[in-house]
Amino acid sequence: MEKVILPEILIVASPENQDVQSVLEYLKKKYPHKVVYVFDLSLFPTQICYEILINQGTIAITHYQNDIVLSLEKLHSIWWWQPQIPKLSSSILDPEHARFAYIQCCQLVEGLWYILDCLWINHPERQEIALNPIYQIVIAQKAGFIIPETLVTSRPETLISFWEKHHHKMMYHQMIPIAANQEDLKEEDMEEPERLQLSPVLFQPHIHCKNFLTAVVVGDFLLLAQYCKNAEQFIWKQVAAENLRDLPTKIKKLMALLGLSYFQVQLGIDDKENYIFFSLDPLGSFLDLENQTGVHISEVLAELLVRGYGIKLPKIWPGLDVIA
Repeated sequence: MEKVILPEILIVASPENQDVQSVLEYLKKKYPHKVVYVFDLSLFPTQICYEILINQGTIAITHYQNDIVLSLEKLHSIWWWQPQIPKLSSSILDPEHARFAYIQCCQLVEGLWYILDCLWINHPERQEIALNPIYQIVIAQKAGFIIPETLVTSRPETLISFWEKHHHKMMYHQMIPIAANQEDLKEEDMEEPERLQLSPVLFQPHIHCKNFLTAVVVGDFLLLAQYCKNAEQFIWKQVAAENLRDLPTKIKKLMALLGLSYFQVQLGIDDKENYIFFSLDPLGSFLDLENQTGVHISEVLAELLVRGYGIKLPKIWPGLDVIA
């Protein structure tokens, strides 16, 4: 016999994810009657079926998984958190058939995200745009942050000129949006600059900073933490927003421009007290920061999901000319 569930909160993530487990633990303890469902996208389409019935003035969305039926009519919040990708049936052997099936699955999933009108943390489309390092730098500058001079190129001659301009003291950043850290550009890396023609890379000069900060944004909540030495190790320690001048205002503006309700920002403070933007991550785990600062970020995020409202986001992604 089928069991019908009417979830109010949908978490699109792997059930094994530790951030997800932390939020679920809090929700189960404080809101035992709140209906929460974790949707593992890797189970679609082999173990999960979807049905979208569109009629004049109505849309009915139903999720089938074994003997469980989910109706999304009461859904008010979605947490999109490091989801897997659809896993196709091993019975599809032809690569072209597999490609076709995968595109069809993605079209259905993306269609769901476009039509579900609720609180998103974060909307997949906005998150995908925000992961682009070039876009991050431009938007950070518009929010009032100082940015290092940045070169994105696949032209060896341009790189050599930039390298000389900054006295051989540079960093590089791969254009992969997830888990791409800045690395030192070494002399040996410049021995074969023609390799750059194979793939573009983002370059920035070294910036001397006396302090490093991370900011965690969850709805209207802001955690600011400074990288400090504690005994023999470095840890993140919470700092008061009022001690950092106009930084909260800049971050609030950055949030509005990005259209995100959760993200982390990595910043530096130079000798002139300027805030230097380095990178932004809308998918960064918060558990280490939570453990080191003692601030319960998972509880803040859970409460935002329960409220089901937060930031009023525009329906259409603004172009740079609109937000300039």
